[in-house]
Amino acid sequence: MAEISIVKFSELDNKEFILSSEYYNPFVIELDRKYKISSSVLPLMDICIKNGVRDFGSFSLYNKITYMDKSSKTGIPFLRVNDISESYVNLKNTLKIDNSSHEILKKSQVNKNDLLFSIIGTLGICSMMTDSHLCNSNQNLAKITIDKNKANPYYVAIYLNSEIGKRLSLRGESGGVQKHITLGRTKNIPIYLLNKVKQDKIGNLYSESLRLMKEAIIKYEDAEKELLNEIGLSGLNIKEEKTFSGTFNDINTFQRIDADFFQPKYDYIINRIKSYKNGCSTIINKFEINKEPFEKNEKFIYNYVEIGSLNIFNLKITPVINNFFELPDNCKVKLNKGDLLISKVRPYRGAISIIEEDIENLVGSTAFTILKENSNYKKEILLLLLKTKHYQELLMKYNVGTSYPVVKDEDVLNLPIPLIKDKIQEKLSNKIKNFFSLRNESEKKLTQAKELLFNEINKELNLQIFLN
Repeated sequence: MAEISIVKFSELDNKEFILSSEYYNPFVIELDRKYKISSSVLPLMDICIKNGVRDFGSFSLYNKITYMDKSSKTGIPFLRVNDISESYVNLKNTLKIDNSSHEILKKSQVNKNDLLFSIIGTLGICSMMTDSHLCNSNQNLAKITIDKNKANPYYVAIYLNSEIGKRLSLRGESGGVQKHITLGRTKNIPIYLLNKVKQDKIGNLYSESLRLMKEAIIKYEDAEKELLNEIGLSGLNIKEEKTFSGTFNDINTFQRIDADFFQPKYDYIINRIKSYKNGCSTIINKFEINKEPFEKNEKFIYNYVEIGSLNIFNLKITPVINNFFELPDNCKVKLNKGDLLISKVRPYRGAISIIEEDIENLVGSTAFTILKENSNYKKEILLLLLKTKHYQELLMKYNVGTSYPVVKDEDVLNLPIPLIKDKIQEKLSNKIKNFFSLRNESEKKLTQAKELLFNEINKELNLQIFLN
């Protein structure tokens, strides 16, 4: 059923003069009316320390930033929107700046228990910095420092990540191609403050969710480190040559004339993989590609997996629910429990994961290479391999396109893979299964925190309109 709002002219926001449908969404209007008469609501800036909602500052400072080389092990992480999620701040593959740049960018220095809130691009993501790691953040993130005497920071973070928080924060979005929320609107996001006992209970659930996710990431990183050590890729310095040459014979063989295809770093990676002590094979020799068609029925509701369904942070796959007529043309494959999905679109992002459970009418996009086990080679090991920076680099050798690079099924299938002994595979596979288990527990805690927050606020406000 479509949502319709009828708003009196006198109820229009004269200060903002916004006429967007989201601004006057029925649920948001109901919240707004209840919030205006509640003594439990304060603007975000009123529960922060002085100047506790800040952004990057002047864009002119960009000219003073010195970025470190990608291969450098030193430098200060420079966080962007794609480095944060509800459950994790990814410090592993960030851009890095030098210490002098970090000192110049004082406004955006990130400290433990600071919240990072996306205000440009993908809006409304809130993440908490749980480590005492020196970090900085770019202009797309607002840094929020909560006064702990006024509110529980974990509670505020889960509030901003909840449907209530997102609806209220996204209400103030503006812009066309690139959406944004101004810092002024961010400061004035209304925060409903439950009593301290309830805040702490909800905050503790979120804190436990973050702890479990952190433990999961450690398990994954341990497995990756052990795998790279085993196959001789640990610490491998992938150097990009500025000048190199190819032969006409190579051009004829590969039918490629783009310079990057012949970049020597790719051959260097391939040769290291092929020199593995126990030998080497290819994906196509160890896995079977899934192109199983699905039953098309106008009466069915389908769980459709597209590229956006796969979270590259925690590898969670969240299907989109569609009826038959809503399915796109590239939805052609029936997905099964145990299938390994490998994105052929922008492969450098590492959108790769495993279907963990049986889901009725689960179907997928042909934008994935979809594999199933067909030998003693475990899918968890292949997932680990393909998500390493070495294999992500290697996939870029075969991409076509510039702003939207893609690879073909055959390019994925012909990648070399080391023949790792069964005993080692079993050990590493169990670590990845443990990662998924901890991740799932983290997700449950996150969901519980959001549901408890909504239920407690609803109890106090007696909302008449509910979320769909």
